[in-house]
Amino acid sequence: MYNFRLIKRSEEGFVLITSMIILVTLTLLGIASVMTSSIEIKIAGNDRLHKKSFYQADGGTETGSVMTYENALCLNSGGFTEGNTPDQVDIGMMRVTNLSFGEPGQGTDAAPKDPQGATSAVRDVVLYTEMGNENEPHTNFTVNGVTENTAGSGLQMVSGYRGLGRASAAGGTHVRYAINAQRVGALNSRSIVTLEWRLSSHLINNASSFDCKY
Repeated sequence: MYNFRLIKRSEEGFVLITSMIILVTLTLLGIASVMTSSIEIKIAGNDRLHKKSFYQADGGTETGSVMTYENALCLNSGGFTEGNTPDQVDIGMMRVTNLSFGEPGQGTDAAPKDPQGATSAVRDVVLYTEMGNENEPHTNFTVNGVTENTAGSGLQMVSGYRGLGRASAAGGTHVRYAINAQRVGALNSRSIVTLEWRLSSHLINNASSFDCKY
């Protein structure tokens, strides 16, 4: 005769073991979910910093364009000559370390670098800091200008006569500037944006001290 009481006793604790296994499984799934969420939050945060520094660098090219325009119109007056030191001038929260960077061939087309600890010979053309401190988030600029013939200039007069170009009277030269803006943001996030911009040499050559604003 079977001992049903013994069989019943041998099954005692099965539900407890099963419950523990399920509990451990759910705990591991919860830990994995938390870790995944933490990683995704970090990725989203890094992506936000990258996009923020990119758009700030992109906006910096507009500031660089204005600075380049003003410096180019100051070339006949010696560039940005006013300042406390002979090799730099502070304009608001801008620090210009090449006082005549708007002159073709005087700037550099190198990528911007963090100016801390560098000499004025290799520092960026313009440094912009919100708080007036290089250790705070800031934007660096390098600018390089190259003189080029404008379409319709004397060299293209024949093409103008043939109807392939503009008239020679509308020609001349222009300076093509490459403006590089590097944004150094929070947590040392960095982005570099380059903008090419042209300025008529006629404006530069005929500018006077009254056109120089900085």
